[in-house]
Amino acid sequence: MKGIVFVLIIISIVCISILIPKYGIHDEVKLPVEERTCAIHDTNQILDNPIERFLIFKTIVVNNNNDVIHTNSYTFFGLKYATVELVCNGSSKVLWRRWLV
Repeated sequence: MKGIVFVLIIISIVCISILIPKYGIHDEVKLPVEERTCAIHDTNQILDNPIERFLIFKTIVVNNNNDVIHTNSYTFFGLKYATVELVCNGSSKVLWRRWLV
């Protein structure tokens, strides 16, 4: 009986840690659908490590200055994982990353 309760508690914690970034974090800047989709897609291409794909649950648009778009990616419990600067001329880069290099 204690084992079942322990497993249910672990499953609940994992579910909550995934749901917080999915439903609790939203874009700070409104972009047209095409630009937002492109920004999220480009961020996912830059953060393409298999471990990163497992860790990242949500990516949002934070800032839009002319040709530069900043996005943040979030992991378990809504912890910020990475900040990416996307530039139209192709010189996009990761500005900050929590764990992996």
